[in-house]
Amino acid sequence: MSRETERPDTNGAMVDLPYQDRSEAGRCLGQPLSEFEGRGDLLVLGLPRGGVPVAYEVARSLIAPLDLMVVRKLGARARRSWRWGRSRRPGRGCSSTGLQWAARL
Repeated sequence: MSRETERPDTNGAMVDLPYQDRSEAGRCLGQPLSEFEGRGDLLVLGLPRGGVPVAYEVARSLIAPLDLMVVRKLGARARRSWRWGRSRRPGRGCSSTGLQWAARL
């Protein structure tokens, strides 16, 4: 498999990719976090759509449980490029009043 070393950013300019893939990024991220390895109170959360392969490798290197945090992508009408997530538990939700004001929601 050939390694991609560049990809276009949001403006179309080519940028270097620091890792071969998300799994490699997770392995690299787990190394500096090794001081937390084996802690009983540690939980690694992965966000679907890209974060799960990273979180899996981090959890594996730290010998920690892995869980998923499902978020919903919220957009801003006034700023179409803005995106932020919102976690939701039954009966509860969270939002940022500051972001809502800045996005004129």
